Amino acid sequence: MYETLFRIPRLSQYVFVVCLAVCLVEAQRISDEDRPTRTIYIGAVESDWDYAPEGNLLGPGAEEYLDLYLSKTSDPLKLGKVYKKSILWEFTDDTFTIRKPKDPWMGLLGPVLQGEVGDILNIVFYNMASHPLSIHPHGVRYQKIHEGALYDDNTTDSQKIDDRVQPGAKHVYRWLMNEHDAPTENDPDCLTWMYHSHRHGETELHAGLLGPLLVCRKVSALSKGNVDRRVVLVFMNFDENKSVYIDENIERQAPTMSLTEREEIKKDVEFRASNLMHTINGLAFGNLFGLEFCVNDRISWHLVGMGDVVDVHTASFGGHVVRWNGHKTDDVSLLPAKFTTSYMVARRQGVWPIRCEVGSHGHSGMEAFFRVNQCNNSRPTERNTLKGKLREVFIAAEEVEWDYAPFGFNFLSGLNLTDDSSSASFFEKGPHRIGGVYRKAVYREYTDATFTVQKQRNPDEVHLGIMGPTLRGEVGDMIKVTFRNKASFNYSLDTHGAYYLQNEPQKTNVTTVTYWTLLPQYGPTELDPDCLPWRYYSDQDFKRDAYDGLNGIFLVCREGTLDENGKQKKYDREFTLLFSALDENEAHYIDDNVLAYAGDPYSVDFYDRDFRLANRRYSINGRMYGNLEGLTMCTGDRVIWNILGVGRSIDLHTAYFHGNNFLHQGIYRDTVTVVPSIMYAVEMKAENEGDWIVECRTNSHLTGGMRALYRVAECPQKRQKRQVTTA
Repeated sequence: MYETLFRIPRLSQYVFVVCLAVCLVEAQRISDEDRPTRTIYIGAVESDWDYAPEGNLLGPGAEEYLDLYLSKTSDPLKLGKVYKKSILWEFTDDTFTIRKPKDPWMGLLGPVLQGEVGDILNIVFYNMASHPLSIHPHGVRYQKIHEGALYDDNTTDSQKIDDRVQPGAKHVYRWLMNEHDAPTENDPDCLTWMYHSHRHGETELHAGLLGPLLVCRKVSALSKGNVDRRVVLVFMNFDENKSVYIDENIERQAPTMSLTEREEIKKDVEFRASNLMHTINGLAFGNLFGLEFCVNDRISWHLVGMGDVVDVHTASFGGHVVRWNGHKTDDVSLLPAKFTTSYMVARRQGVWPIRCEVGSHGHSGMEAFFRVNQCNNSRPTERNTLKGKLREVFIAAEEVEWDYAPFGFNFLSGLNLTDDSSSASFFEKGPHRIGGVYRKAVYREYTDATFTVQKQRNPDEVHLGIMGPTLRGEVGDMIKVTFRNKASFNYSLDTHGAYYLQNEPQKTNVTTVTYWTLLPQYGPTELDPDCLPWRYYSDQDFKRDAYDGLNGIFLVCREGTLDENGKQKKYDREFTLLFSALDENEAHYIDDNVLAYAGDPYSVDFYDRDFRLANRRYSINGRMYGNLEGLTMCTGDRVIWNILGVGRSIDLHTAYFHGNNFLHQGIYRDTVTVVPSIMYAVEMKAENEGDWIVECRTNSHLTGGMRALYRVAECPQKRQKRQVTTA
């Protein structure tokens, strides 16, 4: 065919191509006419938006952030919690006079646009705001005149109308839900996407012009498919400093301020911080209402991250487990422009938090609640009969003097820590420097409920460093956890990996007993490894307790995968690595550490930049610059690595293993991304003999000390044993 075409004279070729193009366009037109078409009327409406109409509903944990984010003052200038914004509303028809109601949980989001593969959406957009705007979609097909994104794309003026709809003007966008963009057989029934104004994407996004878009399989969008409720949650720090309305919002609060003064205040650090609103769907401090479900409802959470570099979020669902990408978890990582879907069965009656577990985002307002009720039409609850073991552990929270580099040596450079330029700023002591030793709180295991004899760590456990003991159990087991707080602050011992009655944080020298029930929903799926890693932690002050050092790993395993000693049968070695920039400035013990270790403690400026940077500890299991011991294995060993992160937005890590690859979710890799509160288990066959580095490849974290050494050694006894077994 191609040979024949090239023999056609040039003019004939031209005519042929034009005719072919016309035929294809006509075929597309005829095809489009046969497709289901929905017309939706959306208007951009300017109005005042209250981020927290009921004030703080999160309790005392958020009180220290209320003055910064909710207070309205003139000196210093703070704009409070009400801002002028533009919001996308759905209307009943092209008169744009009657708004359609929306669910309270939608907050400031535009209407949920959803359809099935093959549908066409006609969006009649009316710009009722005072600035040129547009609507740009993700996840659907469109022609240039329906794109709604302003950039230099070599289109003519007539094709730019969609990119900048003028105030008072209308434009019709036509979007196709194409078969090639449909959910695959491994995807959820509905893919999560977003639409938003894209004339000046950043300023308009922070002004409030965004909404969700769901592209679903046939017979799943407008019907509910295999779920009872679909809920969209957008985790985003709305930065009012970047909104198109920032000048108007300042003028309303300070009408006499000159233009020069206004430009100066817009650069002020405290003023800018007060305008960064940590929200879920544009609502903060527990003000997102309407998330009510019945026991055993099947819920599809459509989760979205939007915003800037600070928008590293981990969405956590209290008391429940979600299924995400075929894996069990309770935490879903979100980054800007990340759209994902997870499923949950609302099994536990009560009121439960949804929050971001990155740093102080939750206490700064990025937290809401959902309620699970026993309804008349609730599905019956399956009765789970426990057939496993009763395991017992005795865990204390206690204070230690923790050395981030006990050998005083940078094992990666071969230099003393104070002689090495990269490590000296962290380990030099001085009038305003603490050095390498800090008072911290850690979890430690004891032999019995008297808490007098601490269990000594064996060689397999030395690598845990600052972390608590590894707790393990199989699905069907019950774990009796006896916890004593021997530290100076109120702490607890909690996990998302088991069913139990929640405890209140305990005061000093108070002991509690909790029974963790390992129900099937907390165990691994068919795509997960044998043991699913969960974190255990203190939830009195989620951020500070983690920085204090209260972190541990809890493994929920398939039935029959643990030996009589509680170790995994499938693997020769098991390691856990916590990647975190442990920020001692935010820990409870910062005052104690300055008094104990700084040369001139009473002249220390706690807000000095260099002082604060020196107290940020880029560590693996609380050790820096290769000072972590115990990562040793033999050639041929089957190794499981449990990898997790805690912290805030800067704790975006890439755990990189030199020398040996690992298997993660069916793919061989040498690097895995680690974000706060997300845990992975990866499998390695230790084949490459030698001393190798495991490190975070984020540049500042690497130079800051987040590096360790692991050793793969030839072990004659193991080699002989393998030869006998093989024979």
